[in-house]
Amino acid sequence: MDEGDVAPYNYQLLQFVLEKIESGTSAQLMSVVVMLKCMKRFGFTASFNRCAVSGNDTQADLIGYSFKYDGAISRQEASKDVHAVILSNKTLYLLDVLQKLPIDKMNSLNIHQEIIDEMSDIILMLYRDMQVCFLKVRN
Repeated sequence: MDEGDVAPYNYQLLQFVLEKIESGTSAQLMSVVVMLKCMKRFGFTASFNRCAVSGNDTQADLIGYSFKYDGAISRQEASKDVHAVILSNKTLYLLDVLQKLPIDKMNSLNIHQEIIDEMSDIILMLYRDMQVCFLKVRN
């Protein structure tokens, strides 16, 4: 976005997040929502709903996130990336839902803290990875 450009969605997202935090929703969870919703604006996306290696979209088979393959990885393909970040199935499912669900459809957001922590950790890793790639391209 250039200076002076107006992005109505950004204002809607900010208002949504501030209202949710004010009503008691975890600020950490809201930061995850913001980072998920802003990925495309920063030039990257993440796939949490199917195995990046095999294309398997059976949610129960997904066990982590592979930076090598840029997406979720299934139990059957996990040996192909020994450095994949192991995540709970609930985390992958909720990341996918929060990424795809429009903010006006997000009513009650009640997620256990351990899942929020896991979502926050992987999202921050994704942003760091994107930043490293960006810096490598610039040099």
